[in-house]
Amino acid sequence: ADIVQKGRLGPGQMINVDLKSGEFKDNIKIKSEIASRHPYGEWLAKGRKDVDKLAFSEERLYDDATATFAQGTFGWGLEDIGMQIQDMAGSGKETTYSMGDDAPIAVLSERPHTPYNYLKQRFAQVTNPPIDPLREGVVMSVAMTLGKKESIYQVSEKGARLIHLKSPVLNDAEMERIASFAEPENGAFKQSTISTRYALADGPEGIKKAIDAICDKAVEDVRNGVEV
Repeated sequence: ADIVQKGRLGPGQMINVDLKSGEFKDNIKIKSEIASRHPYGEWLAKGRKDVDKLAFSEERLYDDATATFAQGTFGWGLEDIGMQIQDMAGSGKETTYSMGDDAPIAVLSERPHTPYNYLKQRFAQVTNPPIDPLREGVVMSVAMTLGKKESIYQVSEKGARLIHLKSPVLNDAEMERIASFAEPENGAFKQSTISTRYALADGPEGIKKAIDAICDKAVEDVRNGVEV
């Protein structure tokens, strides 16, 4: 057989071979055919609401003493702030660490730790740069959507009625932007706010009761037509 083309698949690419007709489709042809089946662009322009990254408020909520107390309460130490928070805030990207972690496990410590320190994963002891949407934007993203998800098997314009977020990590301004989409003239997305607070007097058992109550309220709201 004659070789008419050679190469390799890149990240996010695909090929398709029809065994009956013998037709070969490359990555561009496959995606072009799918993209041309419906006017997706028009649907998104008409129905989707976008939440772009907005500036944080420059007004401080807490003074130095209160902020330091809160950091200690939630298990953030000087090492965490100096090596992680300061590095991420200064460079705008995730801190690079070795995957080999020989630190003592958090449950043996007499001091409180962040919840992440109590979670451990076993994997190969190698040093690789983290995969994130900053370095690997071609193949991954933290973008997500809010709203009612329609069936992928019944494609229609209703499926484009969503709120698109560039990241699930939101500041106050972005939260207010989402809340504004509840207005009739701005999308009329039916919304509900569920409190995650519970009484400290309930003790550890109160956490389970509170989580169950949150789940039950969320299910009830969805059944009543709440979208966000």
